[in-house]
Amino acid sequence: MNKTIEDRSIANGDKYVPMAQVVEKNEEQYVPNPEDIHLNLKGYQVVAKEFWKNIDKLE
Repeated sequence: MNKTIEDRSIANGDKYVPMAQVVEKNEEQYVPNPEDIHLNLKGYQVVAKEFWKNIDKLE
């Protein structure tokens, strides 16, 4: 699914920000329930930080 999102982002001229490697570094900490794909608060904070890094590059 991520590859499709990346492909569509690029095709539309948008910036794709990959998150898999960021989350995988501390997956057990960021995804406390392996049966649930949702991150916890700390995981979402890490993801938001990655987005901000890319937003800052646009300015």
